[in-house]
Amino acid sequence: MKDDGHAAKFVRAAKSAEDICQRFEQQDPAAFPMTGEAWLQLSRMSYDSTLGLPDLDKAPAPVKPKTFPSFTKEYRKTAYDALDPTLPALSAEDKSIAVTGDGSGIGAATALRLSQAGASSISIIGRRANNLESTRSNTESLVPGAQVYTSDVAQKDAMNATFKAIHDHVGEIHVLVNNAGYKPTVAPAVSAIKDLDVEEWWRCFEVNIKGSFLASQSFLQYKSTDAVVLYVTTALSHFTGFPSHSSYSSSKAGAVRVFSTLQAEHPELRVVCVHLGVINTAGKVSGAKQAGEPDDVSLPAGTMVWLASPKADFLKGKYIWANWDVTSLAS
Repeated sequence: MKDDGHAAKFVRAAKSAEDICQRFEQQDPAAFPMTGEAWLQLSRMSYDSTLGLPDLDKAPAPVKPKTFPSFTKEYRKTAYDALDPTLPALSAEDKSIAVTGDGSGIGAATALRLSQAGASSISIIGRRANNLESTRSNTESLVPGAQVYTSDVAQKDAMNATFKAIHDHVGEIHVLVNNAGYKPTVAPAVSAIKDLDVEEWWRCFEVNIKGSFLASQSFLQYKSTDAVVLYVTTALSHFTGFPSHSSYSSSKAGAVRVFSTLQAEHPELRVVCVHLGVINTAGKVSGAKQAGEPDDVSLPAGTMVWLASPKADFLKGKYIWANWDVTSLAS
């Protein structure tokens, strides 16, 4: 998906929302596509950024929606019936699933929901042993023998050893949830570019790009023939003008490009990038103030179950938001 910080020039030249989309895609046809009214709203929102795009009197009036742009009429904030993990259509029976991320927050909730969907095995990969063990105990009643692996996604040898161990234990892996990520929360990591500590700034790239790359590379050695790869990204990967988030937004945008390439190189896979909403985890809210009240963690966890199912085949190679109603998307 392409937003080069100059959305205004596309809006001024375009005659419709579809025309805006086409102009973006002509600039970067390899990107995950976004179409229609969502692009128009995204483009308008960019005017409200700190970049101060010029000549706004010649462009559509700035719009700051009550919610973020949505392809669907319903903008979801919590789980709903279509995401029920007990639905036969969402069954994960006979599937082995690997989830990266410290076994807390979204990762833990996703592992639990996939367990409720009947996964044959759940393997949780993270750095903090205490969090991992807590998640394992919560899922074990649903998936006996759920495994945890204390490992750093940014270390090549560690990832190779971890995925080999998973394969040795359960056989081929059907779903990889790339949930591990890093977001600085305190200064100097969350500062203007002129004040940033470069080592802390680079840590985002080490985890969010290199870590996701290494986990996926190791997974490819042991995947099933029709495997699913889900990457947890952020809306900041395609919005512009958010001060003090240069490392997080840039690294997440870069990772989206990695997974776009992965889909092109492996058409047998189903690769989907997903923004999971504004979630309160460990007392910290991920997302933007514009979203209002945080989304419930059941929303991203349920969306991951749905995306891992055949219901989401039509989203192969796409980028979606968990807030978009999946029934409407499918229709």
